[in-house]
Amino acid sequence: MIWRLRVPSVSFPIYHRRSFFTVSRIADNKSTMSVQQPPWNIPDRTAPEPVLKIYNSLTRTKTEFVPRNGRYVKWYNCGPTVYDASHMGHARNYVTQDILRRIMTDYFGYDVHFVMNITDIDDKIIIRARQNHLLENFRKETKSLSSELINHILSAWRSHVQGKVGKGWSESDRPTEGEEESAWPRLTERIQDNAWKQECLKRDEKFDMYFSSAIRTLSAIHTAQSRLDNGQTGLDAAHQLIDESRDILAQSLDYQLSGTVTDPAIPRSLAAFWEGQFFKDMARLKVREPDIITRVTEYVPEIVNFVERIIHNGYAYEAEGSVYFDTKSFDNAEGHNYAKLEPWSKGNRELLEDGEGALSKQSGSRSASDFALWKASKPGEPSWPSPWGSGRPGWHIECSVMASAIFGDNMDIHSGGIDLAFPHHDNEMAQSEAYHDCGSWVNYFIHTGHLHIEGLKMSKSLKNFITIDEILERHSARQLRLAFLTQLWNAKVDFSESLMTGEVRGLELTLNNFFTVVRALVSQARVDFTKSDGCHHYDTSESDLTNYFHDSRSKFRAALCDSFNTPAALDVLRDLVSKTNVYINSRGKSLNVSVVENCARWIGQMLRMFGLGEGENSEIGWGQDDHEGGAINVGLTAYSALLLTTNTERRNSHAVPPATFFVP
Repeated sequence: MIWRLRVPSVSFPIYHRRSFFTVSRIADNKSTMSVQQPPWNIPDRTAPEPVLKIYNSLTRTKTEFVPRNGRYVKWYNCGPTVYDASHMGHARNYVTQDILRRIMTDYFGYDVHFVMNITDIDDKIIIRARQNHLLENFRKETKSLSSELINHILSAWRSHVQGKVGKGWSESDRPTEGEEESAWPRLTERIQDNAWKQECLKRDEKFDMYFSSAIRTLSAIHTAQSRLDNGQTGLDAAHQLIDESRDILAQSLDYQLSGTVTDPAIPRSLAAFWEGQFFKDMARLKVREPDIITRVTEYVPEIVNFVERIIHNGYAYEAEGSVYFDTKSFDNAEGHNYAKLEPWSKGNRELLEDGEGALSKQSGSRSASDFALWKASKPGEPSWPSPWGSGRPGWHIECSVMASAIFGDNMDIHSGGIDLAFPHHDNEMAQSEAYHDCGSWVNYFIHTGHLHIEGLKMSKSLKNFITIDEILERHSARQLRLAFLTQLWNAKVDFSESLMTGEVRGLELTLNNFFTVVRALVSQARVDFTKSDGCHHYDTSESDLTNYFHDSRSKFRAALCDSFNTPAALDVLRDLVSKTNVYINSRGKSLNVSVVENCARWIGQMLRMFGLGEGENSEIGWGQDDHEGGAINVGLTAYSALLLTTNTERRNSHAVPPATFFVP
C-alpha cells in the first residue's frame, strides 16, 4: 500500500518592507529617466597620428611596422665572430642597433624579446687560433738568432710576395721566382705612384696590407742579418725578428703545420677570450645586454637535426662528408624564392666564396651558388659527430638554428650589418624556410650602413680598423653615440675628427650649458617656493613656448615614426633648446621656471631614451658621462652659482620680492 500525504493549500501573506530611502531612490530614478544627457560626438582629428614605418631591406622601402602578436616583438640580431679586438665597425653596428632597440622599447613601448648570437665556430677563428698557437710554439722553441731562422723567414717572405702581394700585380710587374729581393727596390719605388697603386688595389683590395707586411718583414730580415754578421745571436734579437715578421711567418707555419693542431680547446679558448672582451667593450659603450645570448658551440646537436630535416624536405644533399643547400631546387619550388634581399647577387662568385670561408673547398657541390650547411672537417679543424661523418657547421646555418630554437618559424625583426645581406642573410632565410616549409621566416630585415673612416671603408680583414679601446681614449661613449645619432642608421657613416670636434662636441656643449642654466634656475626657484609676487607669469611668451614645446614633441614622434630618423629628432631637440634659451634671455624677472623646466626635463628624457644619459631619471638633463668626470651633476657648477648670485643681486636692486620664479 502506498500512502499519500495531502497538504492543504494555505495562503500566507507576504510582507515587503520598503524604507524611505528605497522609495525615494525609485522616485529619483523615474525622474532622471525623463531627463537625458545631450548627445556627444567623437572629436574630429585635426592632425593624423603618425604610425611607425621601418626601412625594410626585403622591400627597400619604408613599410608600416606590424608585429604579429600585439606589442610583442621577436627580434634577432647577428652577433660578432669573435677572433680579434672589437673595432669601430662593431661600435657602429651594435650601438646603432641598441639605439633602435631603445626607441622600440622605451619610446614606442613595444615588448621586445632581443636575441643575439655569438659565432664561436668559424674559419676565421680556426685560422687565427691555429696561427697563434703555432707561432707561440715556434717562438718558445727558438733559442737564438741564426742563419737557419733568417732563411726560414726569408723563404716565408718570398712565398708571401708571390702568393699574396702578387694578386695585385700585373704580369709585367711580377718578379721571377727566386729574384724577389733584387726586384723589391723597383717595386717599392713603383708603389709611390698612386695611379699604379690604385690599379693594384682594383685587382686585390688587400694589396696595400700585403705590401706593407712584406716591407716590414724584409726590413726585419735585413736588421737580423746585420746583427748576426756582428755576432749578435741573443734570444732578444731572435724574438724581435719573429715578432716583426709575425703576419707572414704565421701564414707560413699554418701552411706547413696546420694538420698538427688537433686540440679543440685551442679555437674555443680564443673565441671565449674575445667574446669576453667584446662584451666589456659593449658595456663601455652603454649597449644593453641581449635578453638571450646563443653560442654556436652550444647548439651543434640542434644544427645536425636541422640539416637532416632540410635534406628530408628535398633542399639539400650530401657530398664527400659535407652537406650543401640546393639553391636551384629551392628557388624552383613553389612558394620559395632564393636571395630575397639581393637577387642580383646570385651569381657573384666573389661574395659566394667569401661567405663560405677561407678553409672551404666546394669540390662536391652541384652548383657554385650552393652553400655548405655542414662541412667535413680536415686535419687541424675542430669536429663533431654527424650522420655524414665528423665535421662542423657551416657559417650560415648557425643563425637559422639558434633563432628558430628561440622564435620558431617566424620573427618580426632580423638585424645586422649591410655587408651580411648577401650571401649570409639570404642563405639564412632560404635554409630556414626550407626547414620550416614556410614562405616568410623574417618579416622585417633591417641593415645598418657601412662605416668609413676619413672616407675609407674600414675592414678588419684589411687591418685598417680602429679598436674601441683606441677610440675611447679620444672620445667618450656619449660622443660616439651622438655621432651615430646624427646619421641615418641605414646610411653610410663617414666617421672623421671633424665630425667629432665640430658637430658632436658643439651639440654636447650646447646641451650641457642649457641643462646647467636650467638646473640653476630651478634650484633658486625651489628656495623661494612658498613666496609669490602676486603675478601668474603666464603671458604670451609662456604660451608661445608651451605651444612650441608640444609641437616639438609631435615633430619628434613623427621623426622617429619615419624609420627612426634620429638626425631629424635631434634637430627637434636642438631647436627646442634654442627656443627655450631665447625665452630665458628675454623674460628677465618675469621668467616662468615651470615652463622652462618642462622643456628641459622632456629633452633630458629623450636623450636618456637614446642611451645618452646616466644617473637618476629624476635629474634635469642627461646625467653624468664617465668622460666628464662628474663636474656637471655634482651640486651646482661655478657657472650656476654665478648665475644665482647675479639673479639675487638683480632682484635686490629692483626691490622686488625674491620669489620671481613660479614653480608648481
